[in-house]
Amino acid sequence: MTYRKYLFLPVFLLIIACQNSTPHAETSEVSVALTPEQTVRKFQAHLDNNEFDGAISMSTPEMKNILSSLRDLFDEESDDAGITQTTFLQIKCKEEKTMATCSCNLRDEYDDYSSTFFLKKIDGKWFVDRTEDQYSDDDDEVKIFDSE
Repeated sequence: MTYRKYLFLPVFLLIIACQNSTPHAETSEVSVALTPEQTVRKFQAHLDNNEFDGAISMSTPEMKNILSSLRDLFDEESDDAGITQTTFLQIKCKEEKTMATCSCNLRDEYDDYSSTFFLKKIDGKWFVDRTEDQYSDDDDEVKIFDSE
């Protein structure tokens, strides 16, 4: 009978240990719903570090196609595309139901500039749809690089 008493304690501790070691889905990066501002900041950080797959995972299907083409271009051009450090000087986001617009003042190693990010809410999460400088004023053609 005392044998059963001592067996209960290790089994009980084992059950508690197994419950505590189970990963919680709500804390994983994929399932955490970010605000539009957090989404834009994280998306830009991925781009700064040439982490195209990370940026693609935060994008709408339209933007995924653009980033995939850009990733392929960088892969063909050079092994060392360089790391950029972008600082958000100011960011203002406006939400309207499933759409958001984030107007940003940014600074990188070369210049200060403004950019607008458009986001869509899909299944409760914000995804970068496009930025205003990817569309020309004359038509709806996508342009990856600004031609100056």
